[in-house]
Amino acid sequence: MTMSKYKEMNTEHLINEMFSLCLEVPPELAQEIGSRDNAISFLKDILQNDEYWDHDAPGDGWAVVVALLRQPPVWGKHTGHQ
Repeated sequence: MTMSKYKEMNTEHLINEMFSLCLEVPPELAQEIGSRDNAISFLKDILQNDEYWDHDAPGDGWAVVVALLRQPPVWGKHTGHQ
């Protein structure tokens, strides 16, 4: 998918797309999610939801790992660290 297509998608859809790809997330998708001011709330909800920690969960259990590791621009922007 192209970067311009990602810009047209809402944040929740972008994050769902990221989890459906498991560990094969294109940098353009991660960058677009990282540019969204509301992405941190979606990722926080995923980390706090026990459902995502299971192997049979959306993202095959990798959702929490991806939420933590693929989003440094989001964390940096909201914590003052970049």
